[in-house]
Amino acid sequence: MLSCKKASSLIEKQSTDKLSFQEGIQLKAHTLFCKTCSSYQVQSKALDSSLSKWVKTKKEQSDVKLSEEMKSNILKEIKKS
Repeated sequence: MLSCKKASSLIEKQSTDKLSFQEGIQLKAHTLFCKTCSSYQVQSKALDSSLSKWVKTKKEQSDVKLSEEMKSNILKEIKKS
């Protein structure tokens, strides 16, 4: 049986990498019996999802769209240098 420390490590690993078959089985068995780690796993997934949405939103908001006139003016200024 995994310790809670090892289980939490696998939960975090799971968010970035694929767990091995053995790790997946061990984590599943641990979270079936440990309600604390099971809750942590749910919270970790929710946090990862929320952060991913936030990053995507920020990225979309930061996309700058220049008009053709602005692009032309910038190119003219660059050529002057």
